[in-house]
Amino acid sequence: IFKHTPFPEVRHVHLEYLQYLVEIGIFGLVCIIGVINNFFHIIAKDKTELCLKACILGFLVTGFLNYPSKLWLISTWACFWWAALYAIKNEEILNGLQPHRNN
Repeated sequence: IFKHTPFPEVRHVHLEYLQYLVEIGIFGLVCIIGVINNFFHIIAKDKTELCLKACILGFLVTGFLNYPSKLWLISTWACFWWAALYAIKNEEILNGLQPHRNN
């Protein structure tokens, strides 16, 4: 836009969700919001699940002030937390312990 900018190396918006909107469009942002919505429907039954949910929530909240998914170490840990939470929930479903939902 401008030929001379005081910040020539700036490549990221410090709002992760706006960055996603610009990079992958409305469809991609809707898909990401759908995954986040699915995350909020999981009810933690013990301290391990609660801890995993708190870590993931911290990652999601950080997205409003920074760009954590562009930092490989932070996003790798978030993927591990997310996968661990879903592995616990899937194991409960496979063993016949259906997760409790608030309806």
